[in-house]
Amino acid sequence: MILFIVTIIYHFFFLNEKSINKQKIGETFLKIIMQIIGNDGTLIIPTYTYSFSKLRNGVNFKKKEIFSLQSETQIGFFSNYIVKKKIGLRSEDPFFSCIAIGKKNKEIVKNISNNSFDENSVFSRLLKLNVKFLNFNFNGYTFIHYIERKLKVKYRFDKEFTGFIQKNKKKVNKKWKIFVTSKKSKFRDDHSRLIKFMENKKLIKKIKYKRGEISITDANKIFNSIKYKLKNNRYFLTTFKN
Repeated sequence: MILFIVTIIYHFFFLNEKSINKQKIGETFLKIIMQIIGNDGTLIIPTYTYSFSKLRNGVNFKKKEIFSLQSETQIGFFSNYIVKKKIGLRSEDPFFSCIAIGKKNKEIVKNISNNSFDENSVFSRLLKLNVKFLNFNFNGYTFIHYIERKLKVKYRFDKEFTGFIQKNKKKVNKKWKIFVTSKKSKFRDDHSRLIKFMENKKLIKKIKYKRGEISITDANKIFNSIKYKLKNNRYFLTTFKN
């Protein structure tokens, strides 16, 4: 099994972030997941940093940051727990890096191009390997932007950024592209219709737990659902901005 996992653990466990032992929860969570996927499995954890942009995870910073394989992520303590633990391999992507742990880690994260969503990106490999997506209290997939690019939607375009990547104590100047919407675009992302369609077709399995939920599906099901729906509505994955 190859598993891509996104989680907001403290909300899922109905816990207050300030009152939890993040180290202990991280250790327990990782141990359980690795036991489930087994010795032949691979676990992929998103460790996004958005380093080449001043806008990072909705927060405006005064300057860009230098990306390194030790850079702190912007998407939660479990991802940062994995970064600090220094296990697996991390992709050198200053926007959407991932850490892969297990048998196929090199195949997934090594030798990627300088475009986070092209045909030699981590996300392209998720489709080729038909990776399973396991979400804890999270209803979306960054993977969708790769599919949008592959299917040539009109409301996004490749935008180039520049910045520095730290390598062997040297700063390397790098150009990087991601697939974005224009600031002037009248559309914004809205994947609720996709999630509802896949749930109705039983393409996503879900269970409720306390005030959260766990969901699982796979890359092929996401791709085929989007391809099918975009045939009749090229803006299926969006809604109008307010």
